[in-house]
Amino acid sequence: MSQVEHITVLKSEVVLSLRASEGGRFLDCTFGGGGHSLAILEAHLGNTVVGIDRDKTMIERAKERIGAEPR
Repeated sequence: MSQVEHITVLKSEVVLSLRASEGGRFLDCTFGGGGHSLAILEAHLGNTVVGIDRDKTMIERAKERIGAEPR
């Protein structure tokens, strides 16, 4: 089975509206491919993200994408 590429939409707008560049803790309840969570982590070194998703396959893919990021 071929893997579908996940494209994060409105990434900059999400980071801006959440004020992620100011630092904080975030809960991503639709973790999916991890694109928004990664953008939040990249916006400020002090950011922490907890990501949850019903689809275990997507969580595993997001872990691969984000890597060993401890935040």
